[in-house]
Amino acid sequence: MLIEEAIQIKEIFSMFKDIPKFVINLDRKKDRLELFDKEMKYIGWEYERFSAVDTNSYIGCAISFMKLCEMATKNNYEHIIIFEDDVFFMPYAREAINDLETEIFTKTTDWELFHFGPTLHRPLAAYNDKLLDLTNLPPKDPAKHTSIFGTSGFILSKKTYEYFLQWNTNKYTDNSHMHKAIDHYLDIAVYPNLQSYTYKLPIVVQRNYYSDINKTFDKNHFTMTYNWNVYCPDKLPLKYMDQDYCTSIKKNEN
Repeated sequence: MLIEEAIQIKEIFSMFKDIPKFVINLDRKKDRLELFDKEMKYIGWEYERFSAVDTNSYIGCAISFMKLCEMATKNNYEHIIIFEDDVFFMPYAREAINDLETEIFTKTTDWELFHFGPTLHRPLAAYNDKLLDLTNLPPKDPAKHTSIFGTSGFILSKKTYEYFLQWNTNKYTDNSHMHKAIDHYLDIAVYPNLQSYTYKLPIVVQRNYYSDINKTFDKNHFTMTYNWNVYCPDKLPLKYMDQDYCTSIKKNEN
């Protein structure tokens, strides 16, 4: 291998590390931040904490994303990575991220939004052997399929900042007065208009946790991985639907 080629490959595989990363975390949720910190150490990424807007509803989540996009616009960031604090990286996440760096920075470069782990309630189709297409979707049965939900983790481009900042306006859809959660807004206004992808398997899922909004203990890990197998071409082994099993694999890796 030529020295120039080796340098180029090294630059590609540092792209993810060079993108600013933030976690949205409520001041009163220190336990979630501690768990998130362990997840980022597992991946090997540095990050900054963003103090979430606390409305105890989906509105605070949306405003928090908007404020981060305002900051990214002000700082002229080409990309930004945003995570919610209840993400859980799957045991194959490090391998998947290495796989993705070449794919989305040198091959499939038309993307504006990359989702690390959507919550699916409708079929998705493969774009290629590594990516699923969130923009060009196969037909769905309106009687039993709904949408693409979840805001667990994204890579956003400059174009997506503007869309996030228009959440409470009518610029892209009839959505004023905060009637729609931001993941609903993404489904109807962002994914159809800005080329969006996700990996062939979920890189992150939501951790099993108590929901302040729903007032329930949600088995998010199982639900998200189960739905993935229902709606996506590539299927997860059943053992990966168990958060405890996945946790044990990650501990043994370290």
